[in-house]
Amino acid sequence: MDRDSESPPARRSGTVRVINASMPRTGTASMAAALAILLDAPSYHCGTDGVGGDDAPIWAAAARKGELPDWSQLLDARGYASIGDAPACFYWADLAATYPDAIVLLVERGEPSNRSSWTASFDAALTAVAPFFRTRWRSRHARDAYDICTRMVTPHCPGKVAGALLLPDSYSRETLATWYERHYAAVRAAVPPERLAVIDLGGGWEPLCAALGLPVPDVAYPHKHVGAADAKAIFDGADAAMRPPVRLMVAAVVAAAAAAVGVWRATQRLAT
Repeated sequence: MDRDSESPPARRSGTVRVINASMPRTGTASMAAALAILLDAPSYHCGTDGVGGDDAPIWAAAARKGELPDWSQLLDARGYASIGDAPACFYWADLAATYPDAIVLLVERGEPSNRSSWTASFDAALTAVAPFFRTRWRSRHARDAYDICTRMVTPHCPGKVAGALLLPDSYSRETLATWYERHYAAVRAAVPPERLAVIDLGGGWEPLCAALGLPVPDVAYPHKHVGAADAKAIFDGADAAMRPPVRLMVAAVVAAAAAAVGVWRATQRLAT
């Protein structure tokens, strides 16, 4: 889903100052909240604003066309100063080219020799949200999220192709670890050192501010979404919002059917 090589993204300063290219389940929601404080501007978190939020239709429309969202409309027009989480983290190169002055951030979770903490967390998150995707027959939001994930996330996983859903029994922890290592290696190899900031998960303000060259704020470091249950809650909330329309639709269908039966019976009586 990269942009046409003959039509590279327009280079502009824009409003984006930090691109969080880190994989999901590396504290991306907490990082978004932290960056909003540091940059004094909104931070776009794809999990809560995009796939699990109001912008799901924007991402889904782009995914179905095999395109990326219009960053200018999605980010600049709304004043966002940073972006992170999936699927944006997989399009860090396009974002970095679009915003040449932005810092590219990587948050490491675990040591290269042991990514079990990250793979376990990622696996738990996928397991938690899998039931949500099975509701897509009745939920537009579930259909949007499904198309985003299968077309903009899955193709980046080793051995997977567009259209497939990452279900708990469709991959191994080793595959997830390989995905993580390849993603981080690609970012490190392509981004110049002066634009790349690398920190470890859980360090708080000091390493982040040092990496970005910003002063440490006099507030506690934010902590959001501490487990897979939070990922599930995002989608459950969106699903719950769809239930009243679904109930109304079912009620309307039942009423229409009852009316049709009434008309048929009246017609039969007249005929006799």
